[in-house]
Parts: sequence; structure tokens; C-alpha cells
Amino acid sequence: MNIGEKIKELRVAKLMTQSELAGTQITRNMLSCIENGTAQPSLSTILYIASRLNVPAGFLLADE
Repeated sequence: MNIGEKIKELRVAKLMTQSELAGTQITRNMLSCIENGTAQPSLSTILYIASRLNVPAGFLLADE
């Protein structure tokens, strides 16, 4: 499972929309690209998304 798939799975489990997760730091379009695997998030974006999802950044980065 890649980072985008993990983010999407967590977002859906928390009943969040892409706009809600994106918040003010990234665009909904960028989040969509990350979830679909067409863009790789920067470290600062990973840290931001992890904090919004209440998970450690390492969880998003870890290989299965």
C-alpha cells in the first residue's frame, strides 16, 4: 500500500472529505493527486496530513 492509499483509507475511515483533510495548508486537488498516486507529498505535507489524521508520520511512511 503506498502513501496515497494509506491517506485515503484513513480519511475515509474518519468520514472526512478531501477538502476537510486538506484544510488550509494544501489544496484539495493536491490531496487528490497524492491519494491517486500521481504526486508525491513533501515531508512538510506528510507531517501536516499526519497531524490532521492524528497518526504518526512514520505510519504513513512505513512499508507494509
